[in-house]
Amino acid sequence: MKSGDRIIMLLVLIAAAAALYQMKPTNSSTRIYAEVKIDNVIQETIDLSSVSEPYTKTYYTDGGGYNVVEVRKGMIRVVEANCPEQVDVRQGWISRPSQSIVCVPHRFVITIVSERGDKGDVDGVSY
Repeated sequence: MKSGDRIIMLLVLIAAAAALYQMKPTNSSTRIYAEVKIDNVIQETIDLSSVSEPYTKTYYTDGGGYNVVEVRKGMIRVVEANCPEQVDVRQGWISRPSQSIVCVPHRFVITIVSERGDKGDVDGVSY
């Protein structure tokens, strides 16, 4: 193994460690909330940190649209919707500040925020 190979391996290990550090979970003492919006109006703010039993709730939008949301401790997802593409359903669970689920046809958005009111750290794209 040449010295150049060792340097490349070291750089790859440093990059992997940095990526793992960025993926660390939210501080468990920080409360997280899900803001549910329709037409950019907050319909409900759900304290995901205090959910004791999983439940589902249906949100209705203009024009006969609906989104069924499942809530569990620390996470939320859309399980059913009558929109054509089902992008929001395929999104899956979200649980970290700044993550969102969007259903464009229904103008329905779920965003995770922390108790401090911020939407998380600056990500690599916006930095």
